[in-house]
Amino acid sequence: PFLLETLFSSRHGLLSWTPVLWGAFLGFVPLVRWRPALGLPLLGPVLVMTYLNACSGDWWAGGAFSNRRFDGLLPPLAISLAASIEVLRAGLRRWPRAALVLLALPFLAWNGTMGALAHRGELPKSDTVAFEQLAGGAARVVADRAGSPPTWPASWIFAWRHDRPPAQYDLLVGRYLFYRQANLGGRIPLGTPGDEVLLGEGWGERTEREGVPARVLEGRARLFAPLDVPEDLEVRWRFAAEAGPVEIVVHVNGHAAGRFRVEGPWAAHRQRVGARYWRRDLNDVVLASAGGRALVASVEVLRVNALPGDERGMRER
Repeated sequence: PFLLETLFSSRHGLLSWTPVLWGAFLGFVPLVRWRPALGLPLLGPVLVMTYLNACSGDWWAGGAFSNRRFDGLLPPLAISLAASIEVLRAGLRRWPRAALVLLALPFLAWNGTMGALAHRGELPKSDTVAFEQLAGGAARVVADRAGSPPTWPASWIFAWRHDRPPAQYDLLVGRYLFYRQANLGGRIPLGTPGDEVLLGEGWGERTEREGVPARVLEGRARLFAPLDVPEDLEVRWRFAAEAGPVEIVVHVNGHAAGRFRVEGPWAAHRQRVGARYWRRDLNDVVLASAGGRALVASVEVLRVNALPGDERGMRER
């Protein structure tokens, strides 16, 4: 099951698009404890339908607002949400000062993000600033530091697994090279605006050579190849050397998968990478260069079984 994606992804994740349902899911804890005869029969369908929806081929439910496949669970979730509200009400009765803290927290957070924007030099120099500009800046500060709150804890797990900022989770997870609608068509862009979504650490600046957008490679750099299933793939690279010859070694998920010698202007290089190198979800593709700076253009990835017969046979030979 695509459990974290179904619940937390910015691609119609249930809890990221409808965060009030956090209270509904958590509310089953007090509901089962206080009224097990009611809570346990309601909890079973919620768990089963959540699992089934996460196993769906298009776990994002097409063009749904939030995830429409959970609509049938709204009655039991309403009851568990009422249990969460009751817990909150009892807590405020017992600790009334907590209400003041809850009221103050948004204002403290706003003040803190404004200070962070000023420290980063991102506040305009003029005396007047539009609210949407301040709100967008505040959201960027929070996302850069801790990721998007509705995607917690999935964005933190992503950051821990892939050693990337949690904010990258929002735009990266839910994309696929080939899978279903709105896929990337097997293309990993390099050198174009927005290419950082699929890039890891180590890349140099965007540039252009002979009209071809590219990224500078010097040393070690990583990019992500998101797949729905591991399979045999052909990776088509375009490299150019800035000066002398450059040796480039390609690693896929920690395994050496190929080596190229790059000299002079743009040249195409094709590489067959078997299914054993790949995994479902995000794959680490690392390029390591030695001997100088190279330029890397957009990467084309093709399914071997989808290649025309003559071309596939040539690659296999």
